Amino acid sequence: MANILVLGGGIESFEGVEHIKELSHKVILCDMNEYAPCRSISDFFIKASIYNESEVLEGTRQFIKDGGQIDGVLAIATDTPRSVARVAEELGLPSVSYETAVLATDKLMMKQQLKKKGIK
Repeated sequence: MANILVLGGGIESFEGVEHIKELSHKVILCDMNEYAPCRSISDFFIKASIYNESEVLEGTRQFIKDGGQIDGVLAIATDTPRSVARVAEELGLPSVSYETAVLATDKLMMKQQLKKKGIK
């Protein structure tokens, strides 16, 4: 059984969080909305804006300081690869690099990088 940090607790994330629970994992939900729909089926809650990397890191650090453990991190139905990459990097978890996360969210930088690599 793993402890999975999920960024985003809106109704769109509900099915994904349910699936994680069905696999017998614990869910640490991170969302700014303390009444997020997925909170009711999560095991732990971190109140932070998932679009603010510093807030997510601060909440994650506090969770660990309080005795929690995080074995994986992912975003469900949210566009937050930067926050996912930051947490994964800090905790030594597998993820895309922060540079890749930036490229995935900045279309101009992405296109420049693709051109640089010879990809049309």
